[in-house]
Amino acid sequence: MSLLDASTKGPAHVRLLSDDGMEFIIERETALFSRTLSMFLDASNGFVESSGTVQLHGIPGRLVERVCSFLHHRRKFDGLEQSPPWDIGAEESLDLLLVADYLEM
Repeated sequence: MSLLDASTKGPAHVRLLSDDGMEFIIERETALFSRTLSMFLDASNGFVESSGTVQLHGIPGRLVERVCSFLHHRRKFDGLEQSPPWDIGAEESLDLLLVADYLEM
């Protein structure tokens, strides 16, 4: 399924709920840059998250905020041969690496 096919199904925005109760709302097309979120949001897969709300168990709000930032960065520079660097602090790099792996970004 292409990004365009998936983006035409479901709500225009997605709610990402962190483990500590924070809520982040991003455009559905932006969320689809995560293969895991794309799978959850595709109604044909039968996940309750296809309604547009994804609970990210075990991921604190500070990391979900960074995930949203990265997804926006990735979407903004999609298709370019080289995108500007996205800054990651040393103190958060391991946590972000684990979350990025889970979300397949």
